Amino acid sequence: MMKESELPASINRIAWRTAFISLTVALLFFIAAPLLPASSLQQKLALMASAGFGLLFIVAGVLYFITELKQPTRSIEQVRANRISSPPLGWRGLALTGVIWLLGMGLLAAFDFYWSPLAAAPHLSLQEIYAQMKLAQEFSLKAVITAGSIALLIQLGVGTLHLLWCEVASYTGTRAIGWLALGTWFSLTVAWLAWGFHMGMGLADTFAISGGDYAVAPSILVSVIMTALFLTGIYGLLRPAPRHPALSAPQEA
Repeated sequence: MMKESELPASINRIAWRTAFISLTVALLFFIAAPLLPASSLQQKLALMASAGFGLLFIVAGVLYFITELKQPTRSIEQVRANRISSPPLGWRGLALTGVIWLLGMGLLAAFDFYWSPLAAAPHLSLQEIYAQMKLAQEFSLKAVITAGSIALLIQLGVGTLHLLWCEVASYTGTRAIGWLALGTWFSLTVAWLAWGFHMGMGLADTFAISGGDYAVAPSILVSVIMTALFLTGIYGLLRPAPRHPALSAPQEA
């Protein structure tokens, strides 16, 4: 029978393997989706499968991280003495992440609300495009603000957990970079998907065109940045952690 002390390590190993298997399958389905006929049932099933395995990856990754952080309560001095690598950047790391998030949101806004409409309807000005979308009831400022607010709340939650975990021994500098990068990627992805879907469907219905991306270069730029955040998050957050030296028992005075 498995001992209670061995249970977190066992969960850790299962979560680690599940995360990377599900990530591999999700990426395979995601890569295969554009190769299938557009708007076909097969393509929709491939995207749904990719989203499902992607969700499984996130759940497994969070479970892995929680088991890594599950350690006995210790003083700040003990944490600093037993930290394997460099300590995480607390408020400085959070400030840098905030700047990256603001730049990312600005880039997504420029792509979805400026470059993409102009590329989809190049014969019209930006004012004319939005006027026709509003006339066709295909643009909602409320939906845009709601999606941005949700992304902001997610980012605030990521930052709050970062500050709470800064004094945990297994939360090293690399782990902090991974958590902030993956959390920022997730927050920006929410805005990217919500804004992109809203504008893509709105432009398609208003001007009787397909819902694809017409601004090719900005789309590639956004994809590269999002991929970089995602891979950085995986490397820092889900890499196997080194074994920490056992804490010596406190000596009685």
